[in-house]
Amino acid sequence: NVRADISIRINKTILRRIDEEINQMSSGQQVISINTSADYMVNQRLNIRLFFDKVINNPYVSSQYRNSTTNGGISLRFTLAQ
Repeated sequence: NVRADISIRINKTILRRIDEEINQMSSGQQVISINTSADYMVNQRLNIRLFFDKVINNPYVSSQYRNSTTNGGISLRFTLAQ
């Protein structure tokens, strides 16, 4: 069983001054998320799962920093009772 999820989210906060017709972005970011996993059943009691997750934040304003988070690993599940 293989699964992959990809999402892109855009958040923006804009301050609007109606009397002066000025629009100023105060905060905002683009968030890209990639999640993948693969499950493999060795036998009826042992299941192995490989996973990789990555989240990338790209800010729209210069006061924030670009960052990313990466998680990955192996999960073993052993069932004692059926």
